Amino acid sequence: MKKMIMILMLMCWVTMGYANEAVVVTQSQKERWQQLTDDEKQALRQKWNEYQQMDPKARAQVQKRYKRFMEMPPEKQERLRRNWQALKNMTPEQRQRVKERYQELKRMSPEDRKRFIENSNRFQSLTPDQQERLRQRANRLEQMPQERRKAIKQRIEKRMEKKRNF
Repeated sequence: MKKMIMILMLMCWVTMGYANEAVVVTQSQKERWQQLTDDEKQALRQKWNEYQQMDPKARAQVQKRYKRFMEMPPEKQERLRRNWQALKNMTPEQRQRVKERYQELKRMSPEDRKRFIENSNRFQSLTPDQQERLRQRANRLEQMPQERRKAIKQRIEKRMEKKRNF
């Protein structure tokens, strides 16, 4: 998969004008191409054809994303690759849910977003057993009347604020 990404990126690189009009393919690039399976080569050809048929605005967007990706530190690139792979392995319903949650996150104020991310990181640091207990509590809370939920939420926020200021 990494080989495919690198070759596709090379193709984008050439199209972006970073190479001369006459494309020179190095020996290492030929070797990488030869190491690909027939299915990987076919997938890359298909993606290349899709790219070639994009309108100039969409192609510019791809080029911009590619450039931004290549300027990222390697660890961030790897994290994006892992996230992309996880997204690809999800069902359409799961992907839709992720998309909706992302939109909610974008709509949050910077302070709320920061708090959400801190809480998310804290949740990730819990043991699986603790995470499950917290999920069960959240499910029970969801079943309560709205006024009761609101009162509980306020109490929790006060406790959290005390801990942050402590």
